[in-house]
Amino acid sequence: AVVENTVFIVADASDPKKPDFYSINVTNIDAPVERANVDIGKGLNSISIMGNYAYVAHVSSTNQLQIIDISNPDSPVYITETRGPVPGTSLNGAASVFVSGNYAYVANVDGDSLAVIDISNPANPVFVSIEYGPTPGTSLDAASSVFVSGKYAYITNLFRDSLAVIDISNPLDPIFVSEERGSTPGTSLDGAIGVFVSGNYAYTAN
Repeated sequence: AVVENTVFIVADASDPKKPDFYSINVTNIDAPVERANVDIGKGLNSISIMGNYAYVAHVSSTNQLQIIDISNPDSPVYITETRGPVPGTSLNGAASVFVSGNYAYVANVDGDSLAVIDISNPANPVFVSIEYGPTPGTSLDAASSVFVSGKYAYITNLFRDSLAVIDISNPLDPIFVSEERGSTPGTSLDGAIGVFVSGNYAYTAN
């Protein structure tokens, strides 16, 4: 994620004691310089930024969404985390996060779901809803990536080999709308793992 001349990245460090959240100055793109790093726990998988905060999906056994204050890129500060109402289940395998407005949308690769978290107060995130699709365990099988555009969340599903579309016009009650598996289901979107939406098109990485 990029904010002005600073790039924020997360890593799944090989050692739990090593840093896994970094801010990097890219004013000179040919000579990037690390500004700071923070150890906030092994298993960081995805980052989304809104204002002065970075929202990080934590895919390890802790299964959580963490919030980092990045108002000073030279000294990021861990603020809080949420594991949902049922820790280990509500955000089971939190693999991807996308922040839009007052909500963070988290795709859960092990929970086969999309979770919605109210972040209007970043210091006190509130888990508000979850969507499994019409056939729980199948519709969003291994939800791997989420991208929000307008009133829809687009989710790639690694084991379902699909792109699902969820209506989030009411974040408290997301509704599964449709899915696309391509002309040859199981092959066209085999291992769909990433999605980016621009205008009227969704681009997936499989």
